[in-house]
Amino acid sequence: MATAICAEVEGAINSERCGKSMRAKRDVSSPTHVSPRTRNEECTNRPVDPSDEKRSQLVNQVYNHIAKYARPDDKAAIFYMSSSLALYVTLFLGAAFYRGQYESLIRTILVLICGITRTRMFVIMHDMAHHSFFTSQRMNAVCATLIGALVWTPYSGWKRGHDYHHRHSNNTDRKQWAQTAPLTVDQFRALPWWGQWIYRFAYGPITLCTTTPWIYFVILQRYMSKWYENLLVVVYWSAIFCGDIWLVPQITGETGAWRLVVTDFWTTAIGASLGLFLFHIQHSFEGAYKVPATNLA
Repeated sequence: MATAICAEVEGAINSERCGKSMRAKRDVSSPTHVSPRTRNEECTNRPVDPSDEKRSQLVNQVYNHIAKYARPDDKAAIFYMSSSLALYVTLFLGAAFYRGQYESLIRTILVLICGITRTRMFVIMHDMAHHSFFTSQRMNAVCATLIGALVWTPYSGWKRGHDYHHRHSNNTDRKQWAQTAPLTVDQFRALPWWGQWIYRFAYGPITLCTTTPWIYFVILQRYMSKWYENLLVVVYWSAIFCGDIWLVPQITGETGAWRLVVTDFWTTAIGASLGLFLFHIQHSFEGAYKVPATNLA
């Protein structure tokens, strides 16, 4: 995974440098198409800019720092997965069943930390989808499917979409609606009024981390799932509801409190909102390199 990140960063730097060089050449000479061979020769023979050298050195430093994490480690994977799951379950049950002094405050704190832990579980599932968590691809797929039910994300459909994202990230010729800023200003203006309204609703500064996560995780991803993935989600939801009906009254003596449902609702809201926010700031920031693929052809 670390190796792939370094290669992707270095490749983006080289593509940007070569793309700018060839675009400048086309602008001053002619609009004719430049063959890949000519483009490669141009990139190879072009004098190296000092700023490019500094960036290359930075890539090398990053690579050398994270190279030791570039291979899956089954022992570390089992530890991080099991400890994260244990932490999540402990926080979840504590938030649901705690009764005592400062109950509201303590339950709120536990729900907040539990929501953050839920985001961590999604990150672990992400690494499993890249087959970089365990050495066994089958183990990655099985565990990602099970954890995916916990974070309401189907491994099969999400992996296809995420692989597409990595192949075409920041290529404005390829629409990636799962990104948080998929359109340029010109593309947005070309939409009909109703398309602009839907876009503002889905990717607006307020709705992006409030209503959009619920629409994406609860509704849209159900259509991306295979039948057994949706079945796992139904089993999880059923366990939450049944726990409130039979388990909570046995432990607390309360009926109709819906402690598990409320805890699951808020941990999901916090985890999903935090995850979408992190995804947004990771891909959309000042200076992010987003161009159509035709600019590099």
